[in-house]
Amino acid sequence: MRKAVILAALLLAACGPAQGGTAGTITAALNVNLLSDDFPPVLPAALTCDGAGRPPAMTWSDPPPTTRSLVVELVDTEAPSGIFAHWLVYDIPSGARGLTPPLPASATEGRNGYGATGYGPICPPHGQTHIYLLTVYATTLDPTLPGGLTRTQLDDRIRPAVIGMGQLEGTYSRR
Repeated sequence: MRKAVILAALLLAACGPAQGGTAGTITAALNVNLLSDDFPPVLPAALTCDGAGRPPAMTWSDPPPTTRSLVVELVDTEAPSGIFAHWLVYDIPSGARGLTPPLPASATEGRNGYGATGYGPICPPHGQTHIYLLTVYATTLDPTLPGGLTRTQLDDRIRPAVIGMGQLEGTYSRR
């Protein structure tokens, strides 16, 4: 139930005011099976500012047959300023069945919540537990988006083209 509530909140806030966008949602059938040993219920320090600060590796099942490109987002749903993007990767070829750095040559990274392009390590304030969502979207978009998009810009572009998705949830606490 908690995951469904978090997913609904994320979808309702997909481009909310905290990110400077307009209200909107991204909805799709949960028809892509997303798997990651790096994304159990409690996230490993290796993904965070307390460890190596590396992005998670992941695999996914076949997306819907009309998929033209894939998008991966890793966001913090508990950030004080609203949804905070840690990693945005898009223009992933439709034939890809996973993402492990180094990224495919055609993949493009967006701007994370820290203002940099690429992965920004998970790093909640000390004493807080935050909830993180790792999502893969299957889209009908040709892989031709410009580099450096923010989460709001990316979500605005992919929203009408999303035809499937898969999602994992994890938490991380800093003592």
